[in-house]
Amino acid sequence: MSEIKIENNNGENKENKEGEEVKDYVETPVEDKDALIEKLQQEINDLQNKYLRSLADYDNLRKRTQREIEFRTSEIRRNFLAKILPNIDQLERALSYSDSENFKKGIEMVYKNLFEALKSENISKIDAEPGTIFNPLYHEVVFAEESDKPEGTILQELSAGYIYNNEVLIPSKVKVSRPPKKEGETLDEV
Repeated sequence: MSEIKIENNNGENKENKEGEEVKDYVETPVEDKDALIEKLQQEINDLQNKYLRSLADYDNLRKRTQREIEFRTSEIRRNFLAKILPNIDQLERALSYSDSENFKKGIEMVYKNLFEALKSENISKIDAEPGTIFNPLYHEVVFAEESDKPEGTILQELSAGYIYNNEVLIPSKVKVSRPPKKEGETLDEV
C-alpha cells in the first residue's frame, strides 16, 4: 500500500527541541483518494456555507443596528416634543384671555413661530373642533355630557392633541355628547 504525504504549508519539516524531526503531514492511503477528495470538497462546502451565513448575519446586524438607531432617535424626539407641546396649548389659552392688543400681537408672533418650527418637524394638530365626531384613535374622552347632538359628537376640546410622523403623540382631550337619560335609567346604564 502506497501513501500520500501532505507536508505543512511551507514544505519544510519542523524539528522539536531535542532535534527530532516532527512530521507535520497526513499519511493517507492511495485507495482513499476519492474519499479524501470528497472529504475536502465537503469541508470546502461547509466553509462556503459558514462564509455565506456570516455575511447574512453581518447584513442582518447592520440592518438591525440601523433600525435601533432610527428608533432611538425618534424616541428622543418624541420625548422632547411631548414636553414642548403642552406649552403651546397653554399659550393658546393665554392668548384667549389677553386684553392688551400689543401683548396679544407679541404672543401671537411667538405662537406662530413656535408652531411653524414644530410643523417643520412633522408635527400637526389633531382636529377636535366642536361638532366633529369622536375618533378613539385621535381623541380621549374626559367626560360625556347630555346633548341633543348625535352620540359621540365632540362638544369641546379640553386640550389639544398632536400627531408626529403620522402617529398620535398626544391625543386630544375632549368632552363628547351622550343621549339624555331615560326615566329610571341610572348613569351606569347610559
